[in-house]
Amino acid sequence: MLFDNLRGQTFVRLCIARALGGDHPADVLAYAGDKFGRDDPATRILRASAGSTVPDATWGSELATYRQAAAEFLEVVYAGAIIGRLAGLRRVPLAVRTLAVASGATASWVGEGQTKPITNATFAADSLEPMKLSAITVLTQELLRLADPMAEETIRRDLIRAVQEALDLAFIDPGNAGSAGVMPAAITNGVTPVLADPGDFSASLAALIDDFQGDLATAFLVGDPVLFAKLAGVQYPLIGARGGELAGIPAIASKSVPAEASPDTHSLVLIDPAGVSFGDGTPLIDVATHATIAMIDPDQSPAEAEAVSLWQKNCAAIRVELPANWRAARPAVSILTGISTGPAV
Repeated sequence: MLFDNLRGQTFVRLCIARALGGDHPADVLAYAGDKFGRDDPATRILRASAGSTVPDATWGSELATYRQAAAEFLEVVYAGAIIGRLAGLRRVPLAVRTLAVASGATASWVGEGQTKPITNATFAADSLEPMKLSAITVLTQELLRLADPMAEETIRRDLIRAVQEALDLAFIDPGNAGSAGVMPAAITNGVTPVLADPGDFSASLAALIDDFQGDLATAFLVGDPVLFAKLAGVQYPLIGARGGELAGIPAIASKSVPAEASPDTHSLVLIDPAGVSFGDGTPLIDVATHATIAMIDPDQSPAEAEAVSLWQKNCAAIRVELPANWRAARPAVSILTGISTGPAV
């Protein structure tokens, strides 16, 4: 099959089997065996979920295969998400108390026979409690049933995009103040922005750098692809719609950076990844085919949501829940707002 070697495929096939196999685990297993084959990794994982009822002494290893399949899916998600592209992000386990360095120890050159100075490092206790990111994508039963590899790849892309968009928006949108025990606040929430000079982007970028308290040598810029595309030119030849560099700082393009009031103004975020703690867990799958869900377009308010019956529309809703959390452990973020992309830039 054309897409057999795509990472995350096993996780996607588990979603398809759950959506079409019925409510009983044995029916889901039978469907997966018929559609993907008895030896397909997704089928083996579903067979192992029966535990000791399966006459196979190695069934436990197949449960570990689910974690591997989920990890591969997350690798693909993070490859396109802001979090995954921030090299140097401080990865920590969830629900485990860790120590973050608030002020570091220093090193000294010492001559032979001289006393070696000892400096104090200041540590702060930190713990990231698991919270659940829920990403839902709605697909037609016809698409799910197609044996065409292109249909499977379409489902894979939709699932990946749903998780990426939910993750990015929660991570970077200053309007996300978080909710205790439910959702972490964006790393930009509560940060006082620097107001750009509408006629001089170079001066505005310098002001952003002056405001930044993190390590500039390892920092990243995050901005809208439209902003980077409009900045591209003789003065900034290394930047474009897919990111690049500004002033030697790697730039990540993400459409999840919130738009400003005017379509010709944008914001830019400067992040020190080492100052941000992030933890995640194994994503879980849930499927509904008879529920009623509230469908809403990006430009609509929650009050305008349309109630849609999945059964009437012959659709299935696939929900991926990812245990995750993050926190800026020290001042690591600065924001530049009001960047004009008119002729003066």
